[in-house]
Amino acid sequence: MSYVDYTFYKDNYHGIMPSSIFDRLVIGASAYIKRNTFSRIDETNILDEVKYCACTLADKMLKIEKREGKKSESVGTQSASYVEKSQDDADKYQILTDYLDPKLLYRGC
Repeated sequence: MSYVDYTFYKDNYHGIMPSSIFDRLVIGASAYIKRNTFSRIDETNILDEVKYCACTLADKMLKIEKREGKKSESVGTQSASYVEKSQDDADKYQILTDYLDPKLLYRGC
């Protein structure tokens, strides 16, 4: 189950990744949302903020995937350093808190 389709990603979110990549990554993004919201999202009426969250997470997951295994790289005078996995996890959770109602993320009873 994914919370968003490619049409929403292209037309509303204005994403740029190809559908073949999006379809794979949005499944993981949706699973991440579902796990952290304890399945509290009504899958028959998915709110736009959940869809935008899934799109943003899919984009983040693509960035992580593209640089996986790299610590740093240099090309000519340009150099880049990459964040550690724990920072990636924090960034993904921050996306959840940016988009979703705190009640969905509440870890209590």
